[in-house]
Amino acid sequence: MQQLSNMGPLVKTHQAVEKALSILLEFVPYNQPMGTVDLSAKLNMHKSTVNRMLHVLSRFEFLQQDPQSKKFSLGNAANELGKALNRSYDARLVAAAGPHIDDLRNRLQETVVLEVLSGHSTILVYVAEGPGPIYVREAVGERRPVHASAGGKLLLAFSSLETRNRHLNGNLPSITSNTITDLDLLHAHLNTICQQGYATDDEEVHVGIRAVAAPIFSRNEEIIAAAVVTGMVQKISLNRDSTIISHVRAAAAKISSQLENENELRRKK
Repeated sequence: MQQLSNMGPLVKTHQAVEKALSILLEFVPYNQPMGTVDLSAKLNMHKSTVNRMLHVLSRFEFLQQDPQSKKFSLGNAANELGKALNRSYDARLVAAAGPHIDDLRNRLQETVVLEVLSGHSTILVYVAEGPGPIYVREAVGERRPVHASAGGKLLLAFSSLETRNRHLNGNLPSITSNTITDLDLLHAHLNTICQQGYATDDEEVHVGIRAVAAPIFSRNEEIIAAAVVTGMVQKISLNRDSTIISHVRAAAAKISSQLENENELRRKK
């Protein structure tokens, strides 16, 4: 009987945790601000219970409250958890992609990078610099304009329309005379990229520099990164039958396949 009586507090604790997690999950995926009444109706939970949970989650900074609207949105603690997850995934991505990126660099004798979306730009998370006397110098952590770089355009092309619009919600700066700054033209260009399966940068970020990018997908067929070859215009052909394009696409497909296999093994453990 003593064991049964001790179960009461434990059950209540589990229920409280479940309710708190249910509230947090209502902010996925768009972090739409919501108040007590909104969440109470969505979760069929008493307003007093929701209110109590909201203030506990706010105290630990998983949520934050707007002082004017009184509505809640995800807070700093939730952001830090997301960053930790992204860093963990980036590490696995780099570990899987690195050897293939190095091999592609050796085959083409050009600089090859791994590029991912980060905020309103892209960021280089792995770099294999070209071995020749003349090559494009890149560095891990460098950012690229999402609307002009081959990797950025590729990542947007294979993303949802909501993601595209979120990243292209202002004036598009002209970086070189080749940069596409008209929003309608850029959307049409992104559709073409999606159809052909690769993206190019024809002196759109740097005069004299071209790039070709191919998509790397997760097991859910969601684009997660771009493999990008960068080089001088004299050495990078953008013709459809270019061996550079075929090599980049093949390397990206190998990385996608390896990530799928690793995820499968992880699920079986």
